[in-house]
Amino acid sequence: MATRIVEGSSVEVIICIDFEWTCEADDIPEEERKVRADQGEIIEFAFVVYDVEAKQVTCRGQHYCRPQRTPITAFCSKLTGITEEMLDSAGTLQDALLAFEE
Repeated sequence: MATRIVEGSSVEVIICIDFEWTCEADDIPEEERKVRADQGEIIEFAFVVYDVEAKQVTCRGQHYCRPQRTPITAFCSKLTGITEEMLDSAGTLQDALLAFEE
């Protein structure tokens, strides 16, 4: 997707945010699901800040977030590339959001 910036606009920066969250395959019977669609938790918070005037990325960050209520399923690891081991020392989503504010 391309973004076109209109000359004279008041946009100073563009912030692109990407989230990954816990999930389960659609074909798993409801009674066997470890994670339902309405239970997903953010497990990765990544962002890029683009300075429109300078035409360059000025800041980027990526934070893993340890889920509190749902497991990392095999499907989730295959889909996102994120494993339990990668999240063992991760902070919380609140930690990631605080780091983003800095």
